[in-house]
Amino acid sequence: MQSASVDGKNVNADVCFTLPDASDWGIQTASLNYSGLVVQEFGTMLVSLQEPSNGSLGLRCDTLTFIVPPDADLTNASIVIDAIAATPREGEYCSVYMPKIQQALLDRGIGISLDCVDVNGVLAMQILSIPADMTQEQAEQLVYSDEFFAIRGPWSFSFNLSQ
Repeated sequence: MQSASVDGKNVNADVCFTLPDASDWGIQTASLNYSGLVVQEFGTMLVSLQEPSNGSLGLRCDTLTFIVPPDADLTNASIVIDAIAATPREGEYCSVYMPKIQQALLDRGIGISLDCVDVNGVLAMQILSIPADMTQEQAEQLVYSDEFFAIRGPWSFSFNLSQ
């Protein structure tokens, strides 16, 4: 976190993070904690984006905005970022995520096999086979969970915005 400020009812925090790869990464979940209260709804605005290139890591900076009452006591506050995520872009499930997911399943010894099939002219990832002791629903929850495109923290930043 580079800075935190209050502007009326808005608590703004400028945060930056290293991009793990060239996917479309952003802050997935965050909260503002103050006076025993937790605010989980926030807005985000892109400040800058430096794409990874030539083996160097990229950097993304955003302003997070939380709305608080005008009399909020922000003398001992913190912002916690619980996860960043790269929401799969259209068409990326097959080209980018399916290989990652399949490899992770193999590494864990989970016998789910995946493939991409043409569904009305669009490639879609599908589960081809599952272990005998697993239901289709369990397989789908695992394969389509956000664990394959999210990185979990938490990363916590304390600040004091006494008035």
